[in-house]
Amino acid sequence: MSEESAFQEAFTDNVSREIFFEEVNSSWNGSQRSLMETHGLSRQHFNTLNKNRARIAAHVVAPVAETFALPRTQRNLNVRWEEIAEISPAGTELVYDITVEGIHNFVGNNVILHNCVYQEQIMLLSQKLAGFSKGDADVLRKAMGKKQKAVLDKMKSQFIEGGTSRSHPAKVLEKIWTDWEAFAMYAFNKSHSTCYALVAYQTAYLKSHYPSEYMAATLTHSQSNIDKITFFLEECKRMGLNVKGPDVNESLINFSVNKKGDIRYGMGAVKGVGEAAMEVMIEERTKNGPFKDLFDYMRRINLRTVNKRVMESLVYAGAFDGFGVPRSAFFAETDKDVAFIEKLLKYGSAFQGDKIMSVNSLFGDLSDSVSIPEPVVPKVPDWGLIFKLQKEKEVVGIYLSGHPLDDFRYEWENFASPLANIENYKGRKVNVAGFVLKAEHRISQKGTGWGRFTIQDYTGSLEITMFSESYAKFKILLRGRHERVRGRRVQTALQFR
Repeated sequence: MSEESAFQEAFTDNVSREIFFEEVNSSWNGSQRSLMETHGLSRQHFNTLNKNRARIAAHVVAPVAETFALPRTQRNLNVRWEEIAEISPAGTELVYDITVEGIHNFVGNNVILHNCVYQEQIMLLSQKLAGFSKGDADVLRKAMGKKQKAVLDKMKSQFIEGGTSRSHPAKVLEKIWTDWEAFAMYAFNKSHSTCYALVAYQTAYLKSHYPSEYMAATLTHSQSNIDKITFFLEECKRMGLNVKGPDVNESLINFSVNKKGDIRYGMGAVKGVGEAAMEVMIEERTKNGPFKDLFDYMRRINLRTVNKRVMESLVYAGAFDGFGVPRSAFFAETDKDVAFIEKLLKYGSAFQGDKIMSVNSLFGDLSDSVSIPEPVVPKVPDWGLIFKLQKEKEVVGIYLSGHPLDDFRYEWENFASPLANIENYKGRKVNVAGFVLKAEHRISQKGTGWGRFTIQDYTGSLEITMFSESYAKFKILLRGRHERVRGRRVQTALQFR
């Protein structure tokens, strides 16, 4: 066999001939001729020359293996590399061009060897090969880490001069430096990588074994960054974790996990509440148990801390939804043209005032005798989805109880293209559906009007600019026109090509 043929055979997918024919003989009861005619095996695979070969081409074996039950052959077809049958010593040969004394790293055949994967190893080699000081070696490390090509170019001459002065061939030093420049693209600091590896292991373990607690901690860490909060909430959804909005009976200052394993939104993420108000609520329910209903909350909470503004923010965030009172009821006008939320505050203040007076009276603690009638909850329809979500976003920064397109989800799924995939439709007309996130109206230098707006759907957002005729035709839709109907804000849906 020629050297070229041997090379081609060595690098061609093949399997063990012995195993293949052993399994075929046990599965096939016919003649050799019928085997060839039925399954396309050529006569050459049975002649004396090929019969003595250890391997047979995989493409020859595959059709037969699919017909018969040849488990060992089929296994060999599914892997490219097989077990090593034998290792024979081939002698020794000195191949080192440069040996670096004192450390295990060396350069062999113009290639840096022995797992040189960290910046610290380059620092040691530069000192041993070219006499770099520790300071120069550290400058080299920083230049690699920050991809500072200009600094590396400047230090190259220093490396070549230092290496040649130590009797190392300039050609070899050039090759080493070229390798280092390529190495700098992915080189990393060993101490950092060790720490990152440990943190990666710890976080992977926690995310796997304590998913709710881990994600609650991650959300808390990103509490001040709405973009990250949104990203991690999507990750919670992917993991099948239930994230619930703020609740005065369950929420802590930060994100937490309740007894059911659900993640509860932290009240620290609600604008306008304040740390003092949160601490008062948490302390009261920890000391005297959960709030039974809305009126129990008003009777027990410290109203010097939880004022009207705090109450409004909690309502907008849905923190009172657990009491079964619609959010719209808090702002509905009562019989005396006073909003129900103000009546609640007056009721709580009156109850607590009478309680203090009865405690300090001649007859001692007669708190049970305090009888202030509870205000009647107005019977009004709840806010529409759009308005409710707008208020949520004002105090929390994201949509919690739904999405503005939920009322139109069927239309969006069946007639619109997702904005996240819009780049795939360049040069084509497509239908997209969403809601206008923001709009701007401008005047050009020529005095003509133009505008731009951002439309958003479930998958992403897209900024669109309109000029001349398009702007004149559609600008009426971008003026933020609303109608107020029973405290609800109705917006116009937008669809465009």
